[in-house]
This record gives sequence, structure tokens and C-alpha cells, in this order.
Amino acid sequence: MHRVISVREKEYIICGDNCKYLEIIPQENVLGYAAGCFKGKKYIDLNKNFLYKVYTHLWYIIKYIYFFIKKESIYKKLMNKKITISMLLCCSVFLSSCDLIKTKDEYYSVNSNESDKYITMSIDCSQILENMEKLEDGLEKYIPENGIILEETKYPISANETVYDVLTRAVKENEIQLEVQGINDNSFGSVYVEGINYIYEFSCGPESGWIYKVNDEFAQYGCNSFILNDGDKVQWIYTCSLEDY
Repeated sequence: MHRVISVREKEYIICGDNCKYLEIIPQENVLGYAAGCFKGKKYIDLNKNFLYKVYTHLWYIIKYIYFFIKKESIYKKLMNKKITISMLLCCSVFLSSCDLIKTKDEYYSVNSNESDKYITMSIDCSQILENMEKLEDGLEKYIPENGIILEETKYPISANETVYDVLTRAVKENEIQLEVQGINDNSFGSVYVEGINYIYEFSCGPESGWIYKVNDEFAQYGCNSFILNDGDKVQWIYTCSLEDY
């Protein structure tokens, strides 16, 4: 198990519990990472937890201090360029990322977009209510009573904003979980929405998944490519059977 020290545009900086050095790993070589954990019945989101981020960096620095004291003299260890460079890299990563560590309110705040153009967006999983027998165990708690994750909401848009741009803004503003497959992770070269509010593709049957409409018509290409216009109506819909659409 390795701890993620920092995430860059195309790589992860990691360090194992029993390792001395930082490692820089390209994102395409990472199969997955633990985004959260449970403490008793409480779920802790490691991507957003301020204390965990501080702990991760302090853990690495303290580990090196302990390594210095336990093994050999500080002078001799400082002569080991590999260790010294790793320590300096960790400190620089920590200092440079301090402005990225935010409180929960800061993370979910969204800058107001001063625009006279607006669209509406909603997120609907009500079809699951008619197919609860197909739903994976444990996901019932994520299904709203009326099946509406996000009521139709008005959002300002800027020039060339896409469906995906507004979706990411909407889920962040409303504290809704979102997981996507990036444009480099599939053969279509587009963003694919895998899960919203912990409801994923195939969570409710072999044909289930997220699709979207714009102005009551199903889009034929990725949400990151669909440029919005003033007055558009966007609906994200979880379907349990493609025959219905």
C-alpha cells in the first residue's frame, strides 16, 4: 500500500509505508486508489478530508526524521543525495499544495458565473424505483424517495461551456458524488460518466447506466463535446433498460 503525497496533471507522487523514497508514477500505470474508508459507520472521503491531507505530508516528513535518528548520523544521511532530494521534494510538494488544501465549505463553494445566459440541469434515477429487485445490495440508501438526485436547477453558462462543465459544477455545488472515465481511458476519446451519487453503470442490471438528454433529445456524443446554448434543458437519467430509450 502506498500513500498518495500529491496528484499532478499526468502523474502521482507516492510513498510506501516501508519505503524511503518518493516515487513518481504516470497516471496510466495506476490501476486504482482508495478514495475513502469507514471508521465504524462513518465514511471518510480521503479526497476532501483536510486532516488526512495534513497527516499524509506530516507522516512522510516525520518518518524521515525518525529514519535519521534511528539509523546513522544526520551528516552521513545528508550525504545520501537520493534521500536528501526526496526530502526536499516532499517539503516542496507540501508547501506548494498548502493553498490546495481546503475546508469542506471552501471545496464545495462555486464561483458565481456572471452571465445572462442560462441552462437548466436535473439528475434523475427514478427508474430504479421500478426495478429495486435488480439494484445491488447496499445502494438503497443512495436512492432518493422520489428518485430525483438533483431537481431541475438553473445554471449560468459561459461561451463554449459543455454539458460536462456544468455537470461538474452542479455536483460540486450540491455535494453529489461523481466519477467519470477520462478521455484517455476509452476508445471514444470522450468523457464517460460512470457513476453519480454512488450509482454506477450496471448497478441496476446489465443494461443500466447514465445517459443524458438535451432539450428532450438523447445526445449522440460525449458530454464533454456537447456545447450548450442559452435556454438548453439538460437531463441526466439513469436507465435500467436501453429498450426504454
